[in-house]
Amino acid sequence: MGTKRLLSGGIGVTLAGTLVLGLIQASSGYLVVVLPAMVLTGAGLGLFLVALPNAALAGIDSADTGVASAMISATQQVGGAIGPELLNTLYVSAVVGHSGVHGYRVAFLGGAALFVLALVAAGLLIRSRRAAGSAEPAD
Repeated sequence: MGTKRLLSGGIGVTLAGTLVLGLIQASSGYLVVVLPAMVLTGAGLGLFLVALPNAALAGIDSADTGVASAMISATQQVGGAIGPELLNTLYVSAVVGHSGVHGYRVAFLGGAALFVLALVAAGLLIRSRRAAGSAEPAD
């Protein structure tokens, strides 16, 4: 499939799952809304997180791959700390004067907006092999 397609597809599937979670209501059933959204989000993140190191290490000199790999790990750790805090802030801000479900919807839609940004970044910043001048099949 290629790194760009796998990465973009994973982000797209994760975005779909997050948008489904954004539809949650107090009366939403687990089997109707939450389970399908969790399956989509989990599958999308699985695709995305497998392709991410390939995209990040593409074009890196072999002598620098250790440092580049460490930067990927550090970035994932920082993002894993800052991302939930950002979404938690959206949730708490939205709950004031509203229900908890409203806060969840705002947080999920905020997360979806971040996935849209990631999808745009992947589309603009990751070059396919064919575009990079390789004889291999395009990503």
